Amino acid sequence: MKKLIAILLSVLITVLIYVFQEEILSGIYYVINSIRQPEYTETNSMYSKNQSFEYVSITNDLTPHEYKDILNIIYTSLDKRYSSVTFYCPMEYKECINDVSTITSKNNSEELTILGNLVNPFNNYSNISIYYDTSGKVNIDFSYLYDDDMIRELEVFLNEIIATTITEEMTTTEKLKALHDYLTQYSEYDSTYEEELAVYGKGNLPSNTAYGLFKNKLAICSGYADTYALLLDKLNIENFKVASETHVWNVIKIDNEYYHIDVTWDDPTDNTLNVLVDKFFMISTDTLFEYDQESHNFNKRIYRELK
Repeated sequence: MKKLIAILLSVLITVLIYVFQEEILSGIYYVINSIRQPEYTETNSMYSKNQSFEYVSITNDLTPHEYKDILNIIYTSLDKRYSSVTFYCPMEYKECINDVSTITSKNNSEELTILGNLVNPFNNYSNISIYYDTSGKVNIDFSYLYDDDMIRELEVFLNEIIATTITEEMTTTEKLKALHDYLTQYSEYDSTYEEELAVYGKGNLPSNTAYGLFKNKLAICSGYADTYALLLDKLNIENFKVASETHVWNVIKIDNEYYHIDVTWDDPTDNTLNVLVDKFFMISTDTLFEYDQESHNFNKRIYRELK
């Protein structure tokens, strides 16, 4: 009799587990997640802009519930310059791991590139590594484009530019123009960088960064845009970088209006006559597209502010 009761109880427990397996798993998952808390390792947050956009926002919640939450976590990690972040996918978010993989895939470089363009250039990434397991644990490690030594040298350079170029009597527009003109006069476009990139996989000089512009007076569009963005941040002027598939430039916000500034396209290839060009200085999106719609064809779904 006892043996029969034991068998019946086993069968009953098995049936109950089968019928209520989702509820049981949810309960187990809830207990596990109440113990496992998100965590991060902060490298240096002094350049955090803490700036939110229509497409992506700063977040304090490191538990994702949808695709945008993962974007927000990565964007916040970059803005705060985390060296790593660990979070856990809730059981009800069944596509979480798949979405993490999609966002960080090499085939989805546009989205990650744009996240990097929205933060201070010192906090832009050079590499993102991701690890996850079947329990829903996700770990992301970040490597940054500018190391501490580069930042220290650039800080001196940027402060010298501002000290010798800007005066208190200047209007905001005059300050913006002075910095724009300084960069077009100080640096030249590195016309060999793209060829070297195609042949060797990298340029011989770091002309894609503000450090390359500073050290060698040579830059490509990302070097110009980074340098200008760093100067704008020092002046507390709201700004971000905009990227198309082939180009990157700056956008500023003044009096609730957005203006494009493309230092690269205003820097003459041959500037032996010291000609100052400002065709792409503080222009609207409509004017930008009137001048050029191929290289400046940005993703309006992401850059929603630039209507």
